[in-house]
Amino acid sequence: MNELISVIVPVYNVEEYLRNCLDSILQQSYSELQIILIDDGSTDNSGKICDEYEKKDSRIEVIHQQNSGIGRTRNVGLDRAKGQYIAFVDSDDFIHKDMYRDLIKLAKRNKADLTVCKFQRFKNPNFSVKWEDCPTERILRPYDVLAKLPGDQDEVESVLWNKLYKSSLFNSIRFPEGLINEDADIIYLVIDASNIVIVTDQVYYYYRFNENSITRLDTYLYNMDIFKIYDRQQRYYQEKGYSELSRSTRRTYLDKVISKYKLIKAQSGKKKILKQLKERYNAKYMEGNSPIKGAGYRLFYVSPNLYYVCRNIKLKIVSLTIERKMNSEREFSFSNYTHI
Repeated sequence: MNELISVIVPVYNVEEYLRNCLDSILQQSYSELQIILIDDGSTDNSGKICDEYEKKDSRIEVIHQQNSGIGRTRNVGLDRAKGQYIAFVDSDDFIHKDMYRDLIKLAKRNKADLTVCKFQRFKNPNFSVKWEDCPTERILRPYDVLAKLPGDQDEVESVLWNKLYKSSLFNSIRFPEGLINEDADIIYLVIDASNIVIVTDQVYYYYRFNENSITRLDTYLYNMDIFKIYDRQQRYYQEKGYSELSRSTRRTYLDKVISKYKLIKAQSGKKKILKQLKERYNAKYMEGNSPIKGAGYRLFYVSPNLYYVCRNIKLKIVSLTIERKMNSEREFSFSNYTHI
């Protein structure tokens, strides 16, 4: 008998895309699914669409609740899940018809707790689907995966939905409630609890670049939850004795401050928020009276304005150098051609 996969789908005001999402799950070539739809107090027709689909397919279970946020909503799904495996799908995205068939094959063949695929971002519904005829597969140690997480270096990004999890990974792990970026707050815990991680280059998940999603709102730009998450992640690594990962997370924290500072300064220049960011940066930079090495980090500590001036000058120099090199190569090619 095939193992059951519990697919958790938080739903909130996505009536325009919800049917596309649910159809892609129902059309999976792997049929042993428990599909949990949690309507988180939608004010459009999303809740009605969930009920409509529940009548269509006995594998669908619908939960209606007052708006509680994505963290609590996913926890409700985890509490209801019965499968040996867990998957997450955002309700404005969709998945390839063979996603769960292929990922569970990889998981079982390698006895892996966590299986990861590539995903493709799209905005235009007529986008061209990427597909590998002979995808590569890699077996990774959890520590090696964690080493790539802070910068999301295109190996295993800190998102939930491009992964298939052994349900036992969530025995003692739940999402924080009331936070933005709640997936980043648990993904390192899940990875570290895994035995091995299998990564395939095949694209199975299609992530919609939705202008109305929370990651596009101004509240996301000004939200500081990500720094709480990095702090917890850094402490966890310290407690586990992962000193290199702790240092890397500290650097990622500083990089995030620098990028957020620039965006806020360019968009609104809210001095109070910029001051808070600088204070966060200074505290993390000087943490333990051990400044992070690097001229750029030191320069931002001294003066953010001076940092951006020097950075722009450096970028212009690099751009001019590349341009001159290209012009030189073109002149060389033309010179050779004229002597033929």
